Amino acid sequence: MDIENVFRKYRISDKKPELVEFGDIFIKIKREGNGWFINSYSRNEKEPETNDFFQTGSSDSLILIPALQTKPLVFKGSSLSIMPRQKLTFYVKIPMVVQVFHTNKHHDNLIKEIIHTRLSDTWFGEPDNGEAAFLLGSEYFFHIEELKIQQHEAVCPVQVYNNSDKILELQRLILRIENMSLYKVNENVFTSFVKLEYKGKDVISSANYGSSKVYHGEKLHILAKPGNDKETPLKINFHFIRNIYKNA
Repeated sequence: MDIENVFRKYRISDKKPELVEFGDIFIKIKREGNGWFINSYSRNEKEPETNDFFQTGSSDSLILIPALQTKPLVFKGSSLSIMPRQKLTFYVKIPMVVQVFHTNKHHDNLIKEIIHTRLSDTWFGEPDNGEAAFLLGSEYFFHIEELKIQQHEAVCPVQVYNNSDKILELQRLILRIENMSLYKVNENVFTSFVKLEYKGKDVISSANYGSSKVYHGEKLHILAKPGNDKETPLKINFHFIRNIYKNA
């Protein structure tokens, strides 16, 4: 697949619709007067009879940009354990979102976000001191060639360093996608390389989201920059479910 056939600028004449295929959905775009009819539907659905209309002005240009979800993602890695002073690298697949801009990529020109895969809501942290997130699931891979990447998915490399004296069981790990860039690598999309250092349950772990020559190549091809361009305070990256049962 060539992701740049999807994520690019489109110039569409009046009443000549464009049908964009993205993973398992179709995005239908039609210029009408000084606005746009835009809608999406899956392969298993009939094309909707009505389309959302957006009045935008005289420009005949639309831009489709890849993005990630609006909330952090929770990975449930309960089958993964890391011995003290050891590093583990694995890969997860993250479904992307399509952002539609008119004229140019400016936050005021964002028309619509199209979600390919709807993720379940979840909570990360304690009931009185946590945050809302989406549930990514527990699927992971040790080798990139095992992923079988789909057009709507981005590859996220994760490295966890257990810098503590005890075994780390990855019960719940949060991926803060607001800190991630998206890169085009050959025909695929990669997120930022996530590097986490676990220092113990009572110590806030460190997290780094950045580029890597190993995954992104010598010359970076950035498709989308992080949604959060400000420094954020330290946050909890690991959460362990408390055992409410006591031994008899």
